[in-house]
Order: sequence, then C-alpha cells, then structure tokens
Amino acid sequence: MNPSSPLNETPSTVTNTVATVWQYVEQYGWFIIGIAVAVLLLKNRLQPQLDRWRSQREDGRNKKIDPVEAQSRLEALERQRQRMQEMMDRQAEEFKQKQKEKEERARLERIADWENHEQGKGYKNKTRTCLGVISGQSCTVGGSINSKNVTEEKVKGN
Repeated sequence: MNPSSPLNETPSTVTNTVATVWQYVEQYGWFIIGIAVAVLLLKNRLQPQLDRWRSQREDGRNKKIDPVEAQSRLEALERQRQRMQEMMDRQAEEFKQKQKEKEERARLERIADWENHEQGKGYKNKTRTCLGVISGQSCTVGGSINSKNVTEEKVKGN
C-alpha cells in the first residue's frame, strides 16, 4: 500500500450514515422537497423588503445629523413637556380648589348641626330608617314615607 494515500479506517460508519440519510430521504422526500420549495419562495418574496430594511439601517448610520434640526426637535419636545406640565398644574389646582370647597361645605354643615343642637333641635339624622306602616303611611326603598290608604292595603292583604 501507498503510505501517502488516505485510508478509510471506519468505512462502516460512513456507509451507515449515508444509508440512514438515504432512508430518511426515501421516507420523507416529498416533505423535504415541499419545505425546500416553500423556503425558497419565502426567501424570494421577502428578499426585497430585507434589502430595503438593511439599506435604511445603513443610511441611518451614515446620515449626519443636522444640529439645527436636532435643536429644533429638542425645543419642540421641551415646549410639549411644558404644555403638559401646565395642564397638570391646572388640574391639580382645580382639584385642590374643589377639595377646599368640599371641606368648607362639610365644616359649615358641622357648624349648622352644632347650632341646631344648641338650640335644642337635635342633631341631623344621618340614617334613613322606616319602621313599617304608621297611620296610613308606608316606606319606600329610599327611606321616604308615602301616604297610602290603609284600607287598600287591608283589601290586598285579605
């Protein structure tokens, strides 16, 4: 034998690998062909968009930023932030004013309740309860009293 020629020490491994690959191709050949065709069609269809996207990225990297344009964008952004801050300040002031008015109404109500108490009128009744039919009057769900004819209720009940 010639020592310079390469020897295949494991021919069975190579032949077994080739046989296994050939077996898969025989079993799944049409699927492999279909997938290959689908990949090629998708590549051809998407290649123009990918090329445009790459060129836009490269143009964006190579494009020099105009300092005047960048400054005008920053100023516009700052003006927008200032407008938003003024709007938030206005809303906060309106809310604070409404809270003060609400607190003032509650304070005046407490003062009026206390004055009524001092005059012997008693405190304002905070609960609305109704204890059933009293002398021809009945209660509604809201706690107010409606006048009804008691005889109508007796007729309906019998």
